[in-house]
Amino acid sequence: GAGAAGRPAVLVMARVHPGETVASWVAKGLLDFLLSDDPVAQDLMRTFVFKVVPMANPEGVVLGNCRCGLSGQDLNRRWRRPDPACHPTIAAIKALGERIAGERAVAAFVDLHGHSRK
Repeated sequence: GAGAAGRPAVLVMARVHPGETVASWVAKGLLDFLLSDDPVAQDLMRTFVFKVVPMANPEGVVLGNCRCGLSGQDLNRRWRRPDPACHPTIAAIKALGERIAGERAVAAFVDLHGHSRK
């Protein structure tokens, strides 16, 4: 957008694992905050360019899967060589990240999850 030149990017991805529904709520909270009138949020928006993928595995969510997409594979284990036919969202997010990295510095890549352990 206007005035984005020179600002580093922050890439945020959520819900690669369909069963981790809390990641969607965290992404929503992040977006609500960043778009708010809070002075900290406004400072962050002036400092960084945010790219947010709020649901990286919509097919898996629709199918009710816990960790896999349509291919039956854990998409978070396909970053090295994602197949655009089998892992389209990972291939697209990786291409987006590479394109952004060619245009500006990337300050962070945040992969939001939502699970717990005892």
